[in-house]
Amino acid sequence: MDRFTRTLTHATLAGIVLVLAACAPRLVAVGPARGGLVTQTEDTTEVREALARALRARRYVIESEDETALVARLDNRGRTLRIRVDYDAQSYRIAYEGSSGLGYRVDPRTQEAMISAYYPRFVAQLDQTIQAELRRPAEEAREAEEARQEAVAAAAAAEREAELAAERRTARRERRERRRERWAEFAREQQETERERLRTQRAQAEADAERLRRQPPPVFVDHEPVHVERFAFDASRTRGQIRVRRGRTARTLRAHASGRFSSDQLGLPSACPGFWSSEPQHVVTVPHDMDYLRVEIAARADTTLAVVTPEGQVWCDDDSAGNQNPRLEGQFPAGTYAIYVGTYRRDDRTDYTLALDEERVQPAAVYAQRAPAPRRRDPAPHRRAGNQVPDCRTSLLRAGHSATGLTYCRDAEPHCAAALFAAGHGPTALIYCRGVDPQCAVELLRAGQSPTGLTYCR
Repeated sequence: MDRFTRTLTHATLAGIVLVLAACAPRLVAVGPARGGLVTQTEDTTEVREALARALRARRYVIESEDETALVARLDNRGRTLRIRVDYDAQSYRIAYEGSSGLGYRVDPRTQEAMISAYYPRFVAQLDQTIQAELRRPAEEAREAEEARQEAVAAAAAAEREAELAAERRTARRERRERRRERWAEFAREQQETERERLRTQRAQAEADAERLRRQPPPVFVDHEPVHVERFAFDASRTRGQIRVRRGRTARTLRAHASGRFSSDQLGLPSACPGFWSSEPQHVVTVPHDMDYLRVEIAARADTTLAVVTPEGQVWCDDDSAGNQNPRLEGQFPAGTYAIYVGTYRRDDRTDYTLALDEERVQPAAVYAQRAPAPRRRDPAPHRRAGNQVPDCRTSLLRAGHSATGLTYCRDAEPHCAAALFAAGHGPTALIYCRGVDPQCAVELLRAGQSPTGLTYCR
């Protein structure tokens, strides 16, 4: 072998040695036993249980034990380590017992036991696990206490929630009860209000009935009313279709008449000829007394007109408006009036126009007034020289006096009344015309004497 070859061989061997030296496991001193203090408990049994749990957790097998020590073995990838763990109530110590595959040897120079670096790593890991296991009972106790406290808090919260739910249910029940009480009170108030309204309505109806009883019906010149029971109606329950007011009365309304009941069937007087319907064509409400109102029918066919008061007093007209058209006009007190329009042929439909107006077209022919007592029929008009003398009422109205003075016509001698008004005296002087001789009274008044002198004509 030449020199170059020997040099190359030596260099190669040196490199191999260096590589093997680098790959060889690093050795460290075994060192003294490693351990720590036990502060979590003073019970040796609890310390032993913690050590055993730690050994099992790190995959050690306990080979033997006594009251103060545990001997355990670890098998790890062809390496075996035996350790001894001494313990008491205050501390524990981990000591080396033996091994294989960890390069254990004694350094010839220092006589110090050397071993692979895996050994301190294994011991450190075991020591950490032992510390964790020693803390576990306290941690478990703390966790248990926390869990207990959480359970207690949850139970308290559940109890409080149950109390709140019960309070809410009670509050809802109380609110419902209050609502029921309020509704019941409201219903009672409504019932009382309705009863009061009915009492007021009944009292008003009775007052209206009494007023109507004391109030004479409308007075129609040269006509006498006829009471027809079936024509009576309750004015307080009848709502007027037409509302008449002073100053805004002029209005017309188109309608039609078609009657099937004759005047005889309805009990109407001879002044109400024709055929009538069972219900009025119009209902007129007069809120306030009116000095004059004209009710007139205009139609191509011959029609008749009837005005009815709530107590069943009926007045009729046939041709007062001319051209076979009826008209009723005069001064009407406040009230409700039913208007019937009749025809001369049964079931004959006749179109007409109803006119309500305050404008006078001729001297008033119909008057109505209020009075404290029912009007009695005056004696039949007297006749003189073949001419009919108007009765007291006609004379009063034609003289231009208000219808309120009609009450003074009661028992007044008609010739005396006509002469009294012709002499310019007022209605209050009619009391002197009662029971007088007509010729004496007329001559005395024409002579310009005072009405008080009429007492000499009795």
